[in-house]
Amino acid sequence: MHNCTIGENIGIYPKLGDLVLMFSNSSIIGNCNIGNNVILSSNTIIKNQDVPDNSIVYGSSPYLIIKSCKEKINKIASSIFLI
Repeated sequence: MHNCTIGENIGIYPKLGDLVLMFSNSSIIGNCNIGNNVILSSNTIIKNQDVPDNSIVYGSSPYLIIKSCKEKINKIASSIFLI
């Protein structure tokens, strides 16, 4: 989506899994491992933290709210990515 950032921090870049959906103004910065089937809500900032597979993420590091929602994510991903 619009105004999203994926960037380095002290020369370390994030690693993203498959089907990562970033809503407006979300950022992934630095030493992060983002799992498969992950949705970042608007204005979410992840810095130097890991996110497991099949998660919806809200908030800003280090105070992230991570919800495991495999069924919802599969439904959203299939409608957006046409899988």
